[in-house]
Amino acid sequence: MFKIAIFLLICMVGVSSAISIRSLGMGDVYPVTARDPSGIFCNPAYLAKADGVRLSIDNINGPIAPWNNIALSVGDLGLASSTSNQGSAYYIAQGFNVYSFLRLGVGIKILNDRRDFDLGLDLDITKNLEISAASLNEDNSVFQRKQTLAVAYKTEDWDKCFVLSYDLKGQASCGYENQFTPKAFWRVGYKVDHPTAGLTLPLNQHIDADLAFDMARENPTLTFGLELFRNTENKRRNTNHSLNFGKAIAGEDKFIEIEGYNIHYVEAGQGHPLVLIGGGIHTTHHWDPYLKEFAARYRVINIDHVGAAESDKPQYFFNYTIEEQAEIINELLDTIGIKEAYLLGYSYGGSIALYLAGNYPDKYRKVIAIEGFVRGINTISLDDRYRQGAVALRHDIEYLNAYLVKDFVTSHYRFRYPYFNYKTWYQLNRSVLYADYREEVRNIKGPVLYYLGTKSWAYDFLRPTREYIEKNIKDLKLIVVEGADHDVDRYDQAKFLEQVLEFLGKEQIK
Repeated sequence: MFKIAIFLLICMVGVSSAISIRSLGMGDVYPVTARDPSGIFCNPAYLAKADGVRLSIDNINGPIAPWNNIALSVGDLGLASSTSNQGSAYYIAQGFNVYSFLRLGVGIKILNDRRDFDLGLDLDITKNLEISAASLNEDNSVFQRKQTLAVAYKTEDWDKCFVLSYDLKGQASCGYENQFTPKAFWRVGYKVDHPTAGLTLPLNQHIDADLAFDMARENPTLTFGLELFRNTENKRRNTNHSLNFGKAIAGEDKFIEIEGYNIHYVEAGQGHPLVLIGGGIHTTHHWDPYLKEFAARYRVINIDHVGAAESDKPQYFFNYTIEEQAEIINELLDTIGIKEAYLLGYSYGGSIALYLAGNYPDKYRKVIAIEGFVRGINTISLDDRYRQGAVALRHDIEYLNAYLVKDFVTSHYRFRYPYFNYKTWYQLNRSVLYADYREEVRNIKGPVLYYLGTKSWAYDFLRPTREYIEKNIKDLKLIVVEGADHDVDRYDQAKFLEQVLEFLGKEQIK
């Protein structure tokens, strides 16, 4: 009965497989978990840096066709089913982010009536250098212990990775992985006394095929596997300034390095500068319905903030706070010579716009914010009538620690937005919890146009923000759109464009 329950849980939720095809191609030393959910069998701490929902199905010469390992990981939780000559084993593991640079993991393996535990640690020494250590089980002997230490060097955009591994038996392995297109990889390795090789090719947007060749002298094997729903985001560092989501429909796509990050923006038109800032998981193309009209009247600067679309997506050492994003955007505008500007921001971008206008009131004279927040959930007292709805809506990370919930909630974004970045989304949610920009907003001098949609998921959560800006922004025009959801500007695009152009007018730089 226990086995049946475990199997049903695996089918419903997910797993991580016993042998990693991708690590096998690197000498069986180092799976990159953001690409390979089965990596928990090399080190369960890898789960803590994985994102979204990933499923892999591997054929490792097993007796059950077409696979003998199936793996699905949901964020930092992994479950696994594996069949070998010893029988069917089941595995569950959990990764923990202790700090942004340190991850821990623990796993439990079940084979017949036996239990065993795995432990792992993964540490970022620098942005390029990573060390991992694990005490785990041999692949072919489930309860034989193995202690390993691996050192990995990755290039800044993660397109190349070199790994050395050593275990306490005195056996060393090495591996090299090269990303030759945004979604394809080749890898080679040396495992104790023979070479290995591997290849990953995308079959479509959500399915990858893996091949791995273990060239052991006595028993060479060719392994095939499929992985579904792999992370499809573009590179974390866009050093080659590639455009993965299409060119701008008007103006010119440009890149600029600000504080070490490659930032993508579109510049179009002439006149008074108008800065467009999208939401947390939007690209510059969010503004396509209005871009040509804006460019006919203003010098438009349409920005992918850090973590969005074509701009860099740092996984560590950047917290995705409103303050960090605002300062980078402000520096970008200074660098390209903009002394004054209007701001138009949506959602997370609306919060950035309000913060900029309050922190630099003489530079940003007019602001339009579409459901931008000023007060995070944790700035609302426990007895406030709005807090309960806000917490239930946003799955309060601090009080519920809802790792599973957030991963299930956000996984569907991968289908709607192929550029979705889990790390960005996780930190955006933390901004929703902890943000408090009331002091900055009080300093806004110019007029503010603020939009709310009555059918928006954020409507109740934004009521404290609404009450605050109504009391503290002197020149506020509040527009509540009946029936509109969070994408208020999409409800009636023609009317939205008319209202925005009327509000901004044709004032020129002094």
